[in-house]
Amino acid sequence: MKILTVGDSWTEGIGSSNMETKSWPAQIAEKYKVDVINFGKGGSSIKRAMRIAVEEVSRNQEIDTVIIGL
Repeated sequence: MKILTVGDSWTEGIGSSNMETKSWPAQIAEKYKVDVINFGKGGSSIKRAMRIAVEEVSRNQEIDTVIIGL
């Protein structure tokens, strides 16, 4: 299973002790043993998140689930 996450700084992992391993998308990947592609970016809007989600799903047919965290 491949999951795409898009959202703001919280999704990116800003404020966590280690963005690569402690962001909520990284914790989902570890806990459920799935591939997670994290497109979190500080200051993101719902418009940006939706645009990226549509673009990435169009490019990558292996994405099964999109989670938007704002």
